[in-house]
Amino acid sequence: MSKKISPVKRNGSGSRFNILQRFLLLILVAIALMTTLPLVVVLFIGLLPTLTLMIIDPKNINKLIVVGCFNLAGVFVYVFNIMRNYSIDNALFVFSDIFNLILMLGAAGVGLVVYYEMPLLFTYLARATNQRHIASIDDRIAKLKEIWGPDVAGK
Repeated sequence: MSKKISPVKRNGSGSRFNILQRFLLLILVAIALMTTLPLVVVLFIGLLPTLTLMIIDPKNINKLIVVGCFNLAGVFVYVFNIMRNYSIDNALFVFSDIFNLILMLGAAGVGLVVYYEMPLLFTYLARATNQRHIASIDDRIAKLKEIWGPDVAGK
């Protein structure tokens, strides 16, 4: 006879970790945050548009990807700057210059413009290509009418 294996019973709270594991996880997160604080500060402030978009519009993944990639590209330059001179003073100095903030947050704005305008651009290009194609077909029909007569086109 085979024994049935009973599922693991959880306590009523529905969590996977006991109190000691939660405490250790909290300590590890605190240590990681303290050792990487300059980087976390730059990433948190620089990626605020993306974080805001995640909160406001979580179902639109395409918009999040486009804006997030542009935003990350704008922040990435300053992440390398922080990595060269790794201090909280340097991280705060990055934000003391308004041009740096405009570049970081403006990159997210460019991503949003690209998200909304790119489909319109492709529609415009497709329409222009189709009109040229129709014009070339009309030219060929006109040449066939000259060669074979007006009955070729049919009505």
